[in-house]
Amino acid sequence: MRLILFILCAAVVLLAACGGSDDPFEQVGYYKGDDNLRYFTFYVEGYESADRDDLPAELVALIKEHGSSRVNTDGQVTASFYYLKPGAAPDITRMSAQRANAVAHDRQPVMSVWILPTGRVNVFKNPE
Repeated sequence: MRLILFILCAAVVLLAACGGSDDPFEQVGYYKGDDNLRYFTFYVEGYESADRDDLPAELVALIKEHGSSRVNTDGQVTASFYYLKPGAAPDITRMSAQRANAVAHDRQPVMSVWILPTGRVNVFKNPE
């Protein structure tokens, strides 16, 4: 039993040391209402110096793919907001829907990805 525990711990340490994942997205906040309306806020690591008015095409594609793959309930809205500065992404977890939406916009995300009730995906740069 000790050997198995040692091997599992070693594997976790090794994965952490090697980076484990190339995913630059750190989820900071998550709001989910009784009607399955969802808002996510993410910090995007590694792009702090990117110009918010001229985002690299690679970053735009990564965000669009990431936002489009968030959990969504048919007929409901899921919105993901992306921030490049550490500490800029707000934790909206314990807010009302209206407050979460307002705070997410007020913090000036560089992009937002909305999955609409129809399933259509809309991507906005510098949403206001």
